[in-house]
Amino acid sequence: MTEEPADALELKVGGPVDPEDNLYVRRDADDELLGLLRKGEFVNIVTSRQMGKTSLVYKARSVLEKEGLRFAIVDLSGLGKAADAARYFRSLIEELASELDLDGTLDVQGLVEAQATGTFSHALIAFFRRVLAQTSEPIVIVLDEIDSTLGSEELAYTDDLFTAIRSIYTGRPKEPAFKRLTFCLVGVATPNELIKARRTTPYNIGRTIWLTDFDAGKDDLSGLVRALHSDPAIGQAMLDRVVHWTAGQPYLTVWICDELRREKASDPSAVDAFVEKTFTGLERMRRDTHFDATQRFLSERVTDGAEVLGLYARVLHGKREADQPANPVYAQLRLSGLVKRDDEGELVVRNRIYARLFDSAWVETTRPRQALRRTRRDLYAVTAFLAAALVGGALYYQLGVVPLRDREYARRALDEMGVQLSKDMKAWTYIELGDVDRDVDRMQLLKKAAPYLAVLGKDPASGGQLALDLSGEKDVDLAVVASVTGLRRLDLSNTDVVELEPLVNLPELRELALSGTAVKSVQALRSLPRLEVLDVSNTPVQDVEALSGLTALVELDLARTGVSDLTPLEKLSALRLLVLDGLGAVRFDPRTARPNLRVLRDPAASSPTGLLARQNFRECPECPEMVVVPAGHFQMGSLESEANRGFEESPRHGVQIASPFAVGRYEVRIDEWNACVMDGGCKAVPTYGLGLSRPVVGVSWDDARAYVGWLSSKSGKTYRLLSEAEWEYATRGGKTTRWYWGEDPAQACRYENLYDETGERENTFDWKAFPCDDGYAKTAPVGMFLANPFGLHDMSGNVSEWIDDCVNDSYEGAPTDGRVWTEGDCSQRMVRGGSWYIAPQFTHSALRYRLDTSRRYAFLGFRVARTLP
Repeated sequence: MTEEPADALELKVGGPVDPEDNLYVRRDADDELLGLLRKGEFVNIVTSRQMGKTSLVYKARSVLEKEGLRFAIVDLSGLGKAADAARYFRSLIEELASELDLDGTLDVQGLVEAQATGTFSHALIAFFRRVLAQTSEPIVIVLDEIDSTLGSEELAYTDDLFTAIRSIYTGRPKEPAFKRLTFCLVGVATPNELIKARRTTPYNIGRTIWLTDFDAGKDDLSGLVRALHSDPAIGQAMLDRVVHWTAGQPYLTVWICDELRREKASDPSAVDAFVEKTFTGLERMRRDTHFDATQRFLSERVTDGAEVLGLYARVLHGKREADQPANPVYAQLRLSGLVKRDDEGELVVRNRIYARLFDSAWVETTRPRQALRRTRRDLYAVTAFLAAALVGGALYYQLGVVPLRDREYARRALDEMGVQLSKDMKAWTYIELGDVDRDVDRMQLLKKAAPYLAVLGKDPASGGQLALDLSGEKDVDLAVVASVTGLRRLDLSNTDVVELEPLVNLPELRELALSGTAVKSVQALRSLPRLEVLDVSNTPVQDVEALSGLTALVELDLARTGVSDLTPLEKLSALRLLVLDGLGAVRFDPRTARPNLRVLRDPAASSPTGLLARQNFRECPECPEMVVVPAGHFQMGSLESEANRGFEESPRHGVQIASPFAVGRYEVRIDEWNACVMDGGCKAVPTYGLGLSRPVVGVSWDDARAYVGWLSSKSGKTYRLLSEAEWEYATRGGKTTRWYWGEDPAQACRYENLYDETGERENTFDWKAFPCDDGYAKTAPVGMFLANPFGLHDMSGNVSEWIDDCVNDSYEGAPTDGRVWTEGDCSQRMVRGGSWYIAPQFTHSALRYRLDTSRRYAFLGFRVARTLP
């Protein structure tokens, strides 16, 4: 077959590509989307502007319509922002009916008017029921530009649209006809942004595809090669140079290729000349919709522009920033298009053109405007209060204007020094002392920055949560550290610190980590009455008498110290967690005074031989504590009558666990993970300032497999991840109720750390919380709550857990003997269990969902299993 000449190929720059008339570049996402839609899976296509989202959908339609699927594609931005909700939904239903060639057969007006006795979501569901009754084919509903529903109080009623879609998804088991109806949402918005009412369950269903750039190693870019030059060698060389600048960003790649063809360029050097001539600055590009969209996103969509720009500045300067999908600052920066996630899960600037245009000078000129917006918000609040409560302009000026002015001046001074501030998942505002890869005198820089940091320590925007992580730092000058009087959290782990006397200047300190230091005396800590969390593990400390007055202390880690007398701790009435791993006999057991105190103390190494069900063992010093789970039979999956069940939880089927096996009593802890890191078997992951006794998070399935491989090598035994069947059997503990503790959601906080009233107050996610209070907004130390009937802790909460099974859409053909299901889509793996982050309706024992093996989230960890001899 003769190839088309280069000048016959139509390159479409901007807007959807018609695969019949224009050059279309296939990506991995094409096959992924086709596979999902063929299976009837709901899909969310998410990425920044002009990445080819709509073109991807059009290509899928051209393929699947030939297979008998019926499509309706509606651009939601075309519906406008009508204050009249009835008009909006009538227009939407009319568009859908027209796309499906049913506009003459349905009473659209009647359907919309029906909301008088219900909601608009009811009207939509009724519409789709009628559509399904009049058709027999599978139907795909594509809603493009979903982000047009955001950012306006007038569009609050669009919540009904997404609740209707979610109801259709969850209603599939009861109404099989709904299995013929599939939705694909497309736009610059993550699913959890779509439903705006906080008390409404979020739109957290379906599979999300983050559309990526062209990849010369995987995608067929031969059409672009031919478009650039008739000689394949020259065309390839030119395209390589284009991708050097664009990193495959679809719009920029096609645009530059089209311009080069128009100019009849015939040499790779022409690419560099074009870039140097064209991308000289944002001012020149102000009329280009692509770059304008990025700047509008930053000014209109982000919740905290200063934080987003601060994160971008760190990435721009080469600082390693692991992506945090659960953190809105990170998600919004990715949606802006300025950065993307690399293969290691780190954020990087999207390409060299972006780095040229959105450079340090742009950050410095833009950041003051973003900070001014935040300052104005603060100032409006101060003004409203003072106008109501104070008389006199001078007092207003001193209490309102001056602090805001000083804080903005301090931020600017720190920026000039190269000192950055960034928030983590616990809302600590971390002080970043320059680029760690460069030769920076961090103590000298900290001394210079201390007065400005003290000003920001009083800033309501940082919540008085200034944190400094010096773990592993050499030559720490504690006097300089203590001059930062606004500090609330300080990590000195694995440093050369010996004497703590300078810390008396930090009476407001709330959390202090001294693990792995040479500290022998904690006498200076008497002066820290507000200290809530203290870690002195792996130090030569022997006497804790000085801690007896720290009545605010909630968590204390004394693991592997020389402490033997715990009597002084009897006075610490607020203490909830006491870690005593590796300690010998102690002369006082605080549990006798306070039964609710959680004492975490790993048992000595022992063998599982001869142990009975529910007994525990630990095979090596690095090994997690294990519990023997008995053999037995159970029904896997959910009953049809169970609330919020998903179709993937069926069919319910019997599973026989023929032999006892062992399961980690707790999820793998940060200190257990760090032992693997120190031994070279695992990668370091962010700890988020959570404390060593909390479960490790931010690990992928591949990371979890690396850990069990290391553990097996270290112990000489075979450790592994659980199968789905083993996990559900172990979680239920012989119970058949929705949760192993029963059916009452108000009891959840006795057994699990879940999204409850504490999380709602501090995290404010857009879904309803459990009606109880467990005291933890993020992860809790392992084992803080009651165990399930098998003696296992945190099975349904704290963090969700990686499972070894490949992905299958239902239990059709599932193993019935408890083994790992190795058939299906093994590029993804199953995840089980609720967490501090997940909505209550998605925490039941039968819940199952899937993730790509490379995903890392701040609510995702794992626990280990072992087959017994």
